[in-house]
Amino acid sequence: CNRYIHWEKISSQYEMSATDLKTLVGYDSLVLANFAADGILEFTEADLTVYDDKLLFLRNVAAALDPLMKNSEKRFSKPM
Repeated sequence: CNRYIHWEKISSQYEMSATDLKTLVGYDSLVLANFAADGILEFTEADLTVYDDKLLFLRNVAAALDPLMKNSEKRFSKPM
């Protein structure tokens, strides 16, 4: 992970819209806003960047964009 997501760039690689990509990964601006309030990242509708000094939390941010993590009751290796 390069700690940066540009939704249009990634979505064009998969020949889908950025909106469809965000839906696919379970994008939730309220969850991301909580990370932003904690000083972990900044985001807009176009992109998301995790701050260099907050890489310890990168796995938590990635999990927030993983629909399988949201719907799982498994406890091992779950960062949230």
